[in-house]
Amino acid sequence: MKTRSSVVIYSGSFLHHGKHSSFHSLTHYLTDFTILDVTWYPAAWLPNGVRARTMALWRQISEWQLYPLLIDSKLKCIHFLYPENFIFRSHKWKRHHRFILTVHQPPSYLPVMQRAGHRGFFEALRIAEGIVVLDEASQRDYRYFAPNSIIKHIPHGVDVNFFHPSKSSTRKPVVLTVGNWLRDYEAWLRVVQAAASKRSNLEFVVLADPTLYRALRHRIPHPCPKVSWVWGVDDVQLRRLYQDAAVLFLPLHDAVANNAILEAMACGLPIVATGLRAVIYYSGAALAAACNNSDPLGTLEQIENLLLDRERWLAASEAGRHRAATLFAWPFIAEQYRNFYKEILA
Repeated sequence: MKTRSSVVIYSGSFLHHGKHSSFHSLTHYLTDFTILDVTWYPAAWLPNGVRARTMALWRQISEWQLYPLLIDSKLKCIHFLYPENFIFRSHKWKRHHRFILTVHQPPSYLPVMQRAGHRGFFEALRIAEGIVVLDEASQRDYRYFAPNSIIKHIPHGVDVNFFHPSKSSTRKPVVLTVGNWLRDYEAWLRVVQAAASKRSNLEFVVLADPTLYRALRHRIPHPCPKVSWVWGVDDVQLRRLYQDAAVLFLPLHDAVANNAILEAMACGLPIVATGLRAVIYYSGAALAAACNNSDPLGTLEQIENLLLDRERWLAASEAGRHRAATLFAWPFIAEQYRNFYKEILA
């Protein structure tokens, strides 16, 4: 492998991610390279919208920290972990060094990004030597934007030492939904309404942005089923949500990878989710049922049937934990990146 200074990994984290619960966690397993971490969080008392805008401005300013590195002859490669969010002008500074970009957005979302003016990201795609996709089937779609790149599939990962099943064997009849990005909360709401019409004893718990709760709260039936909305949890509280729930319910518009799916699998939590290509790949047998977003009654029945079938539930739980630990643990993923660095620098 090259010297420590030959590869720089440029990254940062987001407000809703903890130390153990984001793609940024990969850097903990690549400390043999130079890590440029530009994570910074504005004051917690600021409104969420202001915090988000302030962080976006900070990322643009922070990119200048790359400039002295990019003119250093020792640098051979820079790996952007979140190029969609962290590349603004650094594509203009590219000289002898190579670019590697790990892309996170499904191909269906790229036209939206183009219309929104993410010019730096698309210019970086065009000139990058290496593109990493999190979903193997996305390789063909990204080839259009990166015609001269080596495009490699390396999966997302998960911290299987931190996210693990609880020692307790009892779980509540809780249907857990986690996250905001590309989630289909209209489909989620229709399932909750179907549960209300059946007077189901299920409890729905959602970990998501409070603005989403404020948008949906007047449409959520009550008092049955019980619906709880939480936000602002730390990693330990997040792990407890997975460990206490009976199923992860994740209706999605699209995905190439998903933190919640991997964390649920690592915690032995079976999954009912939209039957997308990437969901099926990551979940394997942990996907107890692939749901149809337009069939709320059918989805509710899939969830209820799973919770009534203890043997099937245990099989999905054990399969998910095994798959997470053997295929997606961060040390395995980090080694694939080391090999890709060698390939790009050869």
